[in-house]
Amino acid sequence: MLNFFDFSSNDDFSTLLMLAGEDVRVNGEEKRVIITNEVINENFDDRRIHALFALNRGDVIEWEGKRFVVISEQNATRYSKYKAIMRRMPFEIVFNNNCYFVRSPAYVEALSFRMSFEKFLDLNENRIVVVVPENTETKKIKENARFFVNDDVFIVKTIDNYTKPGLINIYAEKDLIGTDDVNHIAGYGACRINFADEGIALTVGQSYPLAVNGLGPIRFESSDENVAVVNDQGIITAVGAGTATITARNATMTMIFDTVIVTVSNAVTYSISIEGSAEIYNNQTKTYTARVYANGVETTEKAVSWALFADDRVSSTTLATITSISGNSCTIKAGSNQIGYVQLRASLVDDPAVMAWLRIRVRSIL
Repeated sequence: MLNFFDFSSNDDFSTLLMLAGEDVRVNGEEKRVIITNEVINENFDDRRIHALFALNRGDVIEWEGKRFVVISEQNATRYSKYKAIMRRMPFEIVFNNNCYFVRSPAYVEALSFRMSFEKFLDLNENRIVVVVPENTETKKIKENARFFVNDDVFIVKTIDNYTKPGLINIYAEKDLIGTDDVNHIAGYGACRINFADEGIALTVGQSYPLAVNGLGPIRFESSDENVAVVNDQGIITAVGAGTATITARNATMTMIFDTVIVTVSNAVTYSISIEGSAEIYNNQTKTYTARVYANGVETTEKAVSWALFADDRVSSTTLATITSISGNSCTIKAGSNQIGYVQLRASLVDDPAVMAWLRIRVRSIL
């Protein structure tokens, strides 16, 4: 058998890499290596890999559309040439930690059943060992996390990330399949996300806190940030007129989400003007009408209320009284023998801060 490391310099091995090497991805980076086809372990798809860079246990190798993990300790010879054993990870496993999902390639070990590279052939007991590369995400797998392997659900009992640095051994037992174990993801149904609101209407500049029912980490998104933006706490701020779809999504399982439509309209400024005479004589009756405007355009959709005060706009008055109100109009009758000034106020029923005043002089006929 050819010994790939029987060379006197890196130049010789570099030449071999150019001639017989293959391009792979090591932890996501493109590299040039040599992979042999010799059978190392009948129960697993193991290969030897040779390179001019360090190969560490837990490194993930992508080769010919398949994923492997380095299972041997770092092994170097002279001239900084490295070799290692890599094992194929035929499973893509999704671990559910109370709706925090961790997805990882893996291989499975067990003592009492035979295994092909794609599926179990003969499962005789309820315990397995799942081996995953150690990284920031797989370190988040916890005891009691549940997951599917083929058509069976398992629950994590013990986690060993000390015996083989770079790899995590996950000891699991078969669990009962429940009604929430759907879409081949354990506990998927219990992690659904739902908005309490079916639709939200805002005006530009308004903010609104979303009410969301759901477990796990939730990420919010807006389909159009020119209309509405949403922060990490789920507070919407209306930016411009239009419609936007707000999505609440499980940050670790993007297929779990809900949406709500937000409609944003331009802010409306209301104003009122009062039409009618600024003078009224004793015992005379006159009618006054309030005109309501939305952004300067008259609208008939707003109702007003009427009140009459003394000239200080605070005190009551006996100089005149409101005798009738019809829609946005009112009728005033002056007293019989008093003169002076009264203040007539019209204000919006649903927003009394929007008002108009008219100062009316009460005069004697003589």
